[in-house]
Amino acid sequence: LIGARSMRLYVVFRARSLRCRVPSCRQWRLLSTPTGYTPPLQSSSGEALPSGASAADPSTWTSTSSPLDTVAHASGVPELVPAVDDLASLGLGGYTPVGLLQTVLDTVHFHTGLPWWATIAGATVALRIALLPLAFKMQVNAAKLQNLQPETSQIMERAKYYRSIGDSKSQADEAVKLIDLYRSHQCSPVKMFVMPLAQVPIFISFFMALRKMAAAPLESMKEGGALWFTDLTAIDTTYVLPLLAAGSFLLNVELGGESSSTQDNPTHKMTKNILRVMSVAILPISINFPSGLFMYWVTNSLFSTAQILCFKNHTVRKFLNIPMKKR
Repeated sequence: LIGARSMRLYVVFRARSLRCRVPSCRQWRLLSTPTGYTPPLQSSSGEALPSGASAADPSTWTSTSSPLDTVAHASGVPELVPAVDDLASLGLGGYTPVGLLQTVLDTVHFHTGLPWWATIAGATVALRIALLPLAFKMQVNAAKLQNLQPETSQIMERAKYYRSIGDSKSQADEAVKLIDLYRSHQCSPVKMFVMPLAQVPIFISFFMALRKMAAAPLESMKEGGALWFTDLTAIDTTYVLPLLAAGSFLLNVELGGESSSTQDNPTHKMTKNILRVMSVAILPISINFPSGLFMYWVTNSLFSTAQILCFKNHTVRKFLNIPMKKR
């Protein structure tokens, strides 16, 4: 009969290989000494005999399991069942940005015990909070650019005039003045692209990660939803989630976006009209997306809405020392 020490090593090995929780020493003692336990019979070679067998009668030896399994069953050790889905066997995980995100989400879900919808929403909020310093700097930059707009417009008009008459030297001088103006106020139009460039890879990674997890499918996600969307691997047949995603996106467009740039800028007006069309165009496409994907999409959009409203508040801007925009 294999000793208790060897049996514990076996259970620890099996538990870790299946990503189960390893019993503590105290739990192991309780499990390995159940009330009324009687050691199993052994053959002359030391093999454990099944219940009802006689040590003197080999014909009653009908053991169909290994000695380790026999001892584990007799000792009252519960069967080891994987606590989480094996990502590798489903073609998920890995060391790509998408694979790492899948691993992080699966690990958070397993160790916190949160349902999948809360895991995805929580991870989204955590990432957006991490990006708040960048959003704050973008707000400061946008306010400075808007306050400088009267001066920059004059410089650009003069540069345009000099170009029309073929005065390259004067045109270059105006370009230098514009650069010096931005530099003296520590702002730049180029900085306005930093936040979108940071968010696009995150959005794409979440989109691909969650879509692949739903397509695998990850079995635990089938019961990881809430309310009417209990299965996060299936599409929302009520179309409520696609409508929420498109509606929240349009709401952020109407609020001015996260840059909160001036409404008098012709380029901004054109961009806003394009985004309005996009918010409607994505609806027929998104209705075929799995519900789990909308846990990120809707949460991200609602966080953006709250962020836009906060940065528009005068009290918040004053507290954060963000320059007030000139009317």
